[in-house]
Amino acid sequence: MSDDDANSKPKLVDTGQKSWQNAHVTYTQPLRHFYDLWNPTEGDSFDRYNATTSAIMDLIAQAQTENVGLRALGGGWSLSRAPATDGILVNTKLLNLFFRMDPDLVDPAYSNPEREKALRFLQCGNSILEAHQKLRAQGRGLRSCGASNGQTIAGALSTGTHGAAIDAGSIANYVVGLHIVVGPQRHVWLEPACYPVMTRDFADALGAEWIRDDALFHAALISLCGFGFIHGVMIETDPLFLYEMHRHRMPYDAPMRNAMNTLDFSQISLPGGTARPYHFQVLINPFDVEQKGVSVNTMYRSKIDPDDEAAHTDKNTGDFDSAVTDLGGRTQGDDALAVLGRVTQTLPALTPEIIKVFMQAEFPDTTRPILGTLGEIFSNTTTRGRTASTSMGVPVEFATRALDALLALNKSNGPFAGIFSQRFVKGNNATLGWIRWPSTCVIELDGAYSDNSLAFFDLVAKTFIDQGIPHTFHWGKMSKLGPADMALLYGDAVNQWLTARRQLLDPASRKVFTNAFLEGMGLTADA
Repeated sequence: MSDDDANSKPKLVDTGQKSWQNAHVTYTQPLRHFYDLWNPTEGDSFDRYNATTSAIMDLIAQAQTENVGLRALGGGWSLSRAPATDGILVNTKLLNLFFRMDPDLVDPAYSNPEREKALRFLQCGNSILEAHQKLRAQGRGLRSCGASNGQTIAGALSTGTHGAAIDAGSIANYVVGLHIVVGPQRHVWLEPACYPVMTRDFADALGAEWIRDDALFHAALISLCGFGFIHGVMIETDPLFLYEMHRHRMPYDAPMRNAMNTLDFSQISLPGGTARPYHFQVLINPFDVEQKGVSVNTMYRSKIDPDDEAAHTDKNTGDFDSAVTDLGGRTQGDDALAVLGRVTQTLPALTPEIIKVFMQAEFPDTTRPILGTLGEIFSNTTTRGRTASTSMGVPVEFATRALDALLALNKSNGPFAGIFSQRFVKGNNATLGWIRWPSTCVIELDGAYSDNSLAFFDLVAKTFIDQGIPHTFHWGKMSKLGPADMALLYGDAVNQWLTARRQLLDPASRKVFTNAFLEGMGLTADA
């Protein structure tokens, strides 16, 4: 084969690696093959993308021949085993093509007033950080993201990565189309019928089957890697915004409790005055909340011209991009999970003092606003050791009831070597979306990895059930869910998800995209 022929074809390399460890080093997974997959280096971008689609179909055929599972690996950020397989693991981080949309390919019925200006088509391996950077260059931005941006767009979507945009929602809220390879000879362009986006010509350009179906789309939106190989994701973007971030200690009193349970901020004093914050988060040291209150993180945004340096310069210091330079080497994206790797197990009696020092060092009050785009404020792409983390979603009206239950458990069954936090997020329509209430409070427990932490997580789950607190669990973090738990938490949504999976994947392909994580929750019926 000539160099020109080789450059026009995808490159697949078997690394020889026989095990894989996730980024937070909470487990090691044996496997049969670990492949790196590259796009062709030459040719039209769409042709290169389509050639890689063919390579993915070949990998599915190989998995069927070898009778093993297959998983697309993103950033490896998940603490759960959603991306794990003992079969074929495919590194997708090298697949980062990025497309603007041709106006002729956008459906006339598409209702976003910005139309093609808003739409971007991202190949699965684009990291969230890459998306921020590429969009910034085009004067656009993501509507929300998680605190840590080492995830790929497909991986972050598949496990429900969220953030704290109270009226905009999580990544799943702005994904409007999916290109999924569902078998060795079939791939589909899938979008909701209730929100038409692309014409059939776009699917034809991909060589994909064109499907508009609400039930299939909403089931595949948060797929837990079980609906095939997500090759491309269509997102809606916003004009570029400048964010102003504040963090201040506030009392955990009746007005604060009302704000946390209603997202009505009229009874508390926030840095933006009467303006509604774009982002709202509460950090809690479980050992001093009664005396010291909670740390409240708010963000506000306004449109900026990305080429107008004056509008993006801190008025006090003259620093450009002050979010990057203001924090002594840390960014606000270094959330509790990223930094608590430094908290090691020690004598239980010392835990309260360790957490106090940790909170003071990592989450001090801001003396002036932190300024930056979303990608500059949430720019972390590294982890710092073995940590334990679980997250639960509850209806917003249960926010303080759930927090009070956690604080009581810490007194009676602690100490928990970590901190609690609550982020507030608009819900989404994903069938198994865990941010499932119109306004969802995401409760995060981030701490040192230990038997005590894991036992505390189990106790929290039992307590929420015993006290009748509706809840779900973050698919990318630690939980122990069996079929009975899924029926209790999601009801008929489980059957809807399974029905859609059977409709989209034939039996042989369902077997390829099954793993122990799905089997343990009963999400492989008739696989």
